[in-house]
Amino acid sequence: MRPEQQRSGAGSAAVRAALEAAKDMGERYVVVLGHPTYCPRFGFTRASPHGIGLTIDVPDDAAATSRC
Repeated sequence: MRPEQQRSGAGSAAVRAALEAAKDMGERYVVVLGHPTYCPRFGFTRASPHGIGLTIDVPDDAAATSRC
């Protein structure tokens, strides 16, 4: 989110809508690249302990996964 849109609830609404859409499509898991202190509030945990890695250079705790 752009700084002027932060703390408006728009990001949370977008994450919830994306998780619901994934669930409606029958997806069992979602993987995101996000802020390590923001994503856990939606049930996301680090992806690497689940064997999920990225081929781009990002901090390990930025890649997260959640069950739908």
